[in-house]
Amino acid sequence: MAEKEEGKVAAEGGAEAEADEEVEVKFRLFDGSDIGPLRCNAVTTTVAALKDRVVADWPKGLLLRSLPGSPPGF
Repeated sequence: MAEKEEGKVAAEGGAEAEADEEVEVKFRLFDGSDIGPLRCNAVTTTVAALKDRVVADWPKGLLLRSLPGSPPGF
């Protein structure tokens, strides 16, 4: 019952409440290091923008390793 009431309150906040929502995204690399946390707006941040930020923060000289069974080029 309490969950339904909370949903009503969130819905009454409208788009303004959603527009201000931020999330933190963290990526763990295969060597154990992390990229992030990156703070992103949950509504307006696109996957392409998030990818650009990860690529920009990627450690220089760290190359991706192909996993066994993955297609060539991955």
